[in-house]
Amino acid sequence: MNGKTIGLLLLAAVALGGVWALTRESVYTGPGATPDAFAGFDGIDPSGVRSVKIAHGDTSVELTRVGDGWTIPSYYGYAATTPAIDKLLKGIRRLEYVQTRAVSASSHADFDLTADQAMRLELVGTGSGLPVTLLVGKSAASGQGMPQTCFVRFPDDDRVFEVKPNLQFDAGLYTGREKPESWADKSVFKKPADADVERIALQFDGQSIEIVAKPRPDEPVVPDDPDSPPAPKPAREYRVVVPSEFDADEATVRSMTGRVGSIYASDLVDPSKLADYGLEPPSRTARVEFSTGDPMVLHVGNAVAKEKDSDPEKYYARLDGDPRVFTVGAYVRDAIFKTVDELTPPPPTTVEPTTVEPTTVEPTSNGSAADDAKGTGPDPGGAGGDTSSAGG
Repeated sequence: MNGKTIGLLLLAAVALGGVWALTRESVYTGPGATPDAFAGFDGIDPSGVRSVKIAHGDTSVELTRVGDGWTIPSYYGYAATTPAIDKLLKGIRRLEYVQTRAVSASSHADFDLTADQAMRLELVGTGSGLPVTLLVGKSAASGQGMPQTCFVRFPDDDRVFEVKPNLQFDAGLYTGREKPESWADKSVFKKPADADVERIALQFDGQSIEIVAKPRPDEPVVPDDPDSPPAPKPAREYRVVVPSEFDADEATVRSMTGRVGSIYASDLVDPSKLADYGLEPPSRTARVEFSTGDPMVLHVGNAVAKEKDSDPEKYYARLDGDPRVFTVGAYVRDAIFKTVDELTPPPPTTVEPTTVEPTTVEPTSNGSAADDAKGTGPDPGGAGGDTSSAGG
């Protein structure tokens, strides 16, 4: 093969490579004209969205609007986190075209936009801009910091678009969002911000324990400087009244009141299995009354079976008036259900007085004890004077 033939083959290879690249990647280097498909995103009315469907591979979830909130029909009909859905809809409404990155179906895998790779999002409802179906791929490479853009495409359109904002971050459409449990509202209870715990009644292990708050002093706390903000209210003190009466240990009650004021579920579970969970009847019940708002009644049942020895210990639980059945960590159960012994303050610490024996200094043969103590006794040289220049 001569040099001319080799040169022709190289030119042919370069030409074929160029054609291949043009079929995979866009020739655009800037934003160019915005495709018509992006025209309606900013006009979407979130209140008109009745259903949000998200699918990834073989897993999918549908979120359905019910009144002012959202539910997950496939997840026992439990409530979804409305702020998370608001964030998703806000991110979609802000979607802007940046540039076209590819025009061929053969390039979809490079952007995680094949049917198996992409996150499929559908917004169903009435009003401007609806319905919407969008395939979301990976984030665009970023020189530094969090990627600000991502890749998307529309069904029946092979073009790949780079868009902003990054839907994985700004809209919360990251991997795992196709799972129903990822949208579940796991905030079980939150007391009113200004409410004090007034009473806690516990039933567990065959015993009843009641703790009540002592009356708060009527006189307001006046700050020294009238221009300074009001001083915080003093911490409430509590007293055990059942089965006997005594002032409760402050640290123990502080742990209890802090925990009953905010409870977050580890997982949500099937509500039809109360007996299996040890919740019909429950093995433990805590009734908590607040200075404002309704009381909170928490029931705790059996321990959740561990799949591995290293799994954290959890317990099944539910609240009166809440359809959800959930699990909580052992630390939640143990922080609320305290025994009488744990509520009893420790005995005061007694410090034994220390006896200091007087020190007796014996006199030396050349001076008094007082001189020895001061370091002014006769010099061992015998002269008692300065011996540093004895030679005169």
